[in-house]
Amino acid sequence: MTFTVEASVTATDRFLDLFGFGRRQPAHTPQMLIGFETADGIRGTNLPGRRNGLSGNGSSGSAFHGKVGLILSPVPPSGPLDVHFSWPHFGISETRHTLDGHQYASAAERVVTLWDDSDPSSSPIDIDDRTVPELEIPSGGWFATAFELQKPPPPDPNAPQRINFAHVRKDT
Repeated sequence: MTFTVEASVTATDRFLDLFGFGRRQPAHTPQMLIGFETADGIRGTNLPGRRNGLSGNGSSGSAFHGKVGLILSPVPPSGPLDVHFSWPHFGISETRHTLDGHQYASAAERVVTLWDDSDPSSSPIDIDDRTVPELEIPSGGWFATAFELQKPPPPDPNAPQRINFAHVRKDT
């Protein structure tokens, strides 16, 4: 299932980071957080860590507008599909919206434009600002739990060890 997330702001000093997946970028805001949970408990998020059912499908933007394509795979089964969203950088608290899994075939016919595009003629974004923001995950919520579950497992102390060495020959 492919979809697009778009965001617009009237003023900003950084590009909007809608992509995520742990790819922090200079001159961008901390990333938005988006995640899905299907009726059978499968989760897909744009959080860093192990890949899951959500992946990026290109993004674009300007000073005041951003757009990202995302792919949720496999297509969620019938039943409720929870969509979780948060963007702490803009004061958007963690929210959840439940969609009916039967409605995907007709979703394209119900698209509604919520507002017109902003005028990107002037940009206060400093393209030379190379600082990289930290990921902002609301504590105690769904994204915090999903982030903990997506962390790679600790190294296995019994796993084979790689040994690097060099031999230097001294001429006498």
